[in-house]
Amino acid sequence: MAQRHMYRVRLKLFHPKFQTYLAKTQLSGSVPKPTYSTNMEKLTRSLFRLSRISHLRLQAAPPITAYWTTVRHYNTKPPASKKVESFARPIGEILDREIHEETAELSQHLTTDQFPGFSVETDDSDVKLTKQIGNTTTTIRFSVSSSLNEWPSEPQDDQNQAEGTSTKLVSMPEFQVQISKNNQTLEVSCFFEEMELDEESGEPYASEPMFAIDELVMYEGEPKETEFAVSAEYFQEDLQAALIQYLAEHGVDEEFSKNLVAFATSYEKKQYVGLMRRLRGFVSK
Repeated sequence: MAQRHMYRVRLKLFHPKFQTYLAKTQLSGSVPKPTYSTNMEKLTRSLFRLSRISHLRLQAAPPITAYWTTVRHYNTKPPASKKVESFARPIGEILDREIHEETAELSQHLTTDQFPGFSVETDDSDVKLTKQIGNTTTTIRFSVSSSLNEWPSEPQDDQNQAEGTSTKLVSMPEFQVQISKNNQTLEVSCFFEEMELDEESGEPYASEPMFAIDELVMYEGEPKETEFAVSAEYFQEDLQAALIQYLAEHGVDEEFSKNLVAFATSYEKKQYVGLMRRLRGFVSK
């Protein structure tokens, strides 16, 4: 089905670890600061010129905050002293280590109790939730493929809190809500908003991922490629709030979205471990 997507271009100039490196090299004089500033100004002007031409929306990056996160694992502090591993190590040995570490974190069991009233179906990376009440059917679909994002983790002690915001990886997939009755269907596409930090405190605005409406479409019977879809970005605030309330009346509320993130995170890790095991078997042949 043809849909008018509003692409969100997020201007992330540097990863936090690289910012730390850059700050050190600037202090030592190995990277001239004027060259960095000039290049970044040129890049910023080019991106905003591109946004005017292609109607893309640019969103400023959050303020620089010192935090650490690993690639896949959820430990939130950098190793005290660990040498960089050689890429010459056998891939089988690396995969064995990865499978062992990821399997150790599969402590949370997947359960459908998180979605009362919904039946749950899975097909590889795809998940489908269905609930029938009277003549109304509510269906939620999402995929955990490439759905990981960073989110603040709870500090373990006062020392961690003083060192800055630590993060963990969670699955925050886009999802579609279909509400069908009398051969008509309202389809609402939703997404989870990325972590935003307060400019003054550097703390996240929200403690849990919040979802928002991206776009919606209505159709009779089966959808056609020519169906008109509208972006919710330009809706009045009261209309957006009314649509959120309508979704809540059909079971899609803040508690549901919290459970969706928890379920998707566990299911994504299960899928990842399965992929690593298949890859291990493939390279060993």
